[in-house]
Amino acid sequence: MKHKRKRAVALVLVIIVMALATIMAYGLLINSSLQARTAATDGANAQADAVAESGVAAAMYYLQHPQYAPAYNAVSGNTPAYWPGSSNLQFTNLNGSANVTVAPSGASGYAWAISSTGSATSHGKSYSKAISTTALTSGIFQVNAALQCNSTVTVGTGMSVTNNTVGSQAISCNGIVHLIGSASVTGNIAAPSVSHIPVWNYSTLAPPIYGPNPPIAVVRSYQNYSYQGSAGSAANFNWVLQLLSFLFGSNPLGFIYSNTAGTNVLTGNKTFPGMFYLPNGDLAINSGTATFGPVPAGFPALVVGGQIKMGNGARLVVNGVCYAGNGIGSYLGNSTGSQIIVNGALLLGGANFTAYSGTLNVTYNAAAVSIPDFTTSPPYLTMQNVKLTTYSP
Repeated sequence: MKHKRKRAVALVLVIIVMALATIMAYGLLINSSLQARTAATDGANAQADAVAESGVAAAMYYLQHPQYAPAYNAVSGNTPAYWPGSSNLQFTNLNGSANVTVAPSGASGYAWAISSTGSATSHGKSYSKAISTTALTSGIFQVNAALQCNSTVTVGTGMSVTNNTVGSQAISCNGIVHLIGSASVTGNIAAPSVSHIPVWNYSTLAPPIYGPNPPIAVVRSYQNYSYQGSAGSAANFNWVLQLLSFLFGSNPLGFIYSNTAGTNVLTGNKTFPGMFYLPNGDLAINSGTATFGPVPAGFPALVVGGQIKMGNGARLVVNGVCYAGNGIGSYLGNSTGSQIIVNGALLLGGANFTAYSGTLNVTYNAAAVSIPDFTTSPPYLTMQNVKLTTYSP
């Protein structure tokens, strides 16, 4: 009887031990499952966070390089072309997707609001992370072509445009480029389309997403300038005022300006080693040769807000950037035998070539086209950097 009792007690103890072991095993299993789910949840949250962060990074990249964006909104007012964002944006080596929106903040063209919501799924549940940021952009004006036009342009007989510099074009235009007669183009053309009769063996690139040339209203005023830390004031085109400026003013680069709204006429051979700045009127080369530049880096050689008009047999030589806000035409209705030579770049606003029958030779000179602050208007700038100013995860 005593022996049977012992065996019964032993059996009870075994059952108790097995029950405890079962409970412990079950507890471990539950704990392991909870840890696995927690790890999965943490991983999904981390993926959602990483995807949201990547969405912000993509927005910043496309603000700086809108030409590489899958789509962009066109220039409008002060707002440059920009990527407005995308839904279900996915990234290599990241699970999940992001919904990104980019919008101008105010009307300055420099400030942006960016939002990015990243989503990831684990065990049938979705996890998300939302980030809101604001950013500021800054840029410079770059001359990337020998001939830059804002609208359709015809390059005809007696006209040549040359650019062999890697990374830039012979012609950059927001309108159709027509090549006719004996027109000669050496280099690529960036334009919506090119119509050409001459043999032309180069590529047509996508048109520029910017201006490419600003109107004279937003071109920097060069009546006052700074060079190597010294302030300067351009001399008036009137010779009496030039003399007064020479005697009492400071003009280390010999810049000349005229605010005359009509036509400023040059007759005979004239040389202007400094920049000539004429924002409100036309410039007519009536006879002889007018030579402008070269000028130091950072400045154009000739800025004419109106039209450059060429007279019969007249000659214009520009060593640097030449800007004509209203294109090039004829003086007194006759530009026969006239010649324009630009060693740098020619920037044309509207009108382009109006009844101009002379010859044109434009050769891109990379060393003479650096004018980064020619304008500070965002639609005409190439973005250089993007800076986050607020960040709200």
